[in-house]
Amino acid sequence: MPTLLVDGVAEVLSSVKGPIVVVSNRLTKGQGMRDFIRRR
Repeated sequence: MPTLLVDGVAEVLSSVKGPIVVVSNRLTKGQGMRDFIRRR
């Protein structure tokens, strides 16, 4: 993931004492999100 390739990120993540959770959205292009709408 490009956001994790920034200088210094690996060092910071290695010093974290708790769990690390990465949330990403791979469906941002095309029709991938067409059925995911916010309902009120």
